[in-house]
Amino acid sequence: MRTRHVFHAVDSHTEGMPTRVVTGGVGVIPGATMAERRLHFIEHLDHLRTLLMYEPRGHAAMSGAILQPPTRPDADYGVLYIEVSGLLPMCGHGTIGVATVLVETGMVPVVEPVTTVRLDTPAGLVSVDVRVEDGAATSATFTNVPAFSVGLDRTVDVPGHGKITYDLAFGGNFYAFVPLDDL
Repeated sequence: MRTRHVFHAVDSHTEGMPTRVVTGGVGVIPGATMAERRLHFIEHLDHLRTLLMYEPRGHAAMSGAILQPPTRPDADYGVLYIEVSGLLPMCGHGTIGVATVLVETGMVPVVEPVTTVRLDTPAGLVSVDVRVEDGAATSATFTNVPAFSVGLDRTVDVPGHGKITYDLAFGGNFYAFVPLDDL
């Protein structure tokens, strides 16, 4: 059998949410920062995302993470978050999946009772504390990048709904907060 691509990956599940953690086969993506690597991937390597996330290897709810060398000295690994719809600057369940895989596979030195994993993401540095018992990861919590408000009481015209008021915030990704009663 001939193959064009060979990837190494570990599939993880965070409370049922899948994350395919690609540990090898992609190579080092060009860029001085993870944000630059994300843009390079979007422009030149998106076919790898669709190969890994779409059927028959993935599915509509599939998420993934591509491990990279970090671009900053205070991080253990760099990570790009991929999913069916594109690349995210940050992904919460993906972060937990990545840190768990790094601990469970011994890709980072494991310290009990807590191993701290620092991830260089396109959104910034994310620190994950993985609780470890008898060499196995049992839970994980993370400190995300700083969140901030981008705009309050903004409006947009939505066909079929009229003018909708929303607040826009950043917390690794951009989020619009809309009062449910307005919809």
